[in-house]
Amino acid sequence: MVILACGGWNDAGQAATGAVYYLADHYDAKQVYELDDECFWSFTDVRPQLEDQAGERVLVWPEIRFSTAKTVNQDLLFIEGPEPNLKWRTFTRTLVAKIAETKPALIVLLGSMLADVPHTRGLPVNGSSTAPEIDVMLASNDYEGPTGIIGVLTEVCQAIPECEVVSLWVSIPQYAAAVENPLAIYTLLSQIRALLGNPSDLDLSELESKSRDWVQQVSQLVDDDPEISEYVEELERDWDSDDVSTATGETIAQEFERFLRDTNK
Repeated sequence: MVILACGGWNDAGQAATGAVYYLADHYDAKQVYELDDECFWSFTDVRPQLEDQAGERVLVWPEIRFSTAKTVNQDLLFIEGPEPNLKWRTFTRTLVAKIAETKPALIVLLGSMLADVPHTRGLPVNGSSTAPEIDVMLASNDYEGPTGIIGVLTEVCQAIPECEVVSLWVSIPQYAAAVENPLAIYTLLSQIRALLGNPSDLDLSELESKSRDWVQQVSQLVDDDPEISEYVEELERDWDSDDVSTATGETIAQEFERFLRDTNK
């Protein structure tokens, strides 16, 4: 399974890249390749970073990193890095060709976006899949307009033979997007855990606790601002009275697990 996320426009609240970082760290992934051609980035927009690594001052250039790990059931390939600024067609061809070399059976592309959603309800997830059994579980993604590199890769990856493609996007309250969002990360990881077959070694309880703390902290900040408080109450009323069923991360994860049980019988 390939799990991919890019920072920048596709990564509100750092939820998409945060989910990949969490998994790569949890499974002790090892970096095996980097795509670092300088023609893909404008360094005045995505600047190189000076970092302290084991007491040594290191200059780190923007790159897309490939890392591998093994679980009890399957091999994982994590891909993450900043969204490119330039030559998207060349970048996409290069990246997808490298992915195709691994002959993946499933590619999961992650994104997070700002939306008019309340933080007090389960964050909604939408997306699409080339596998009809999975696609029917996802809230319809009927967006039309400008897209990021994840939207482009979702389309191009479908050309890889014998490979299913899943795109998952979590919506984040736009009034609470200034910092990393643990609830959004947890929401995406719940989907991935289900797609992995709900492995017992992937325990998300600590992240779930951080998510509850985040909700409480945001609620306190909202209560201190009458204007935002009124706005959130309006979002909650719209959410609760909406006749259209909106899939949350928890409900989709349950459907993924049911799908895997049925297909493995």
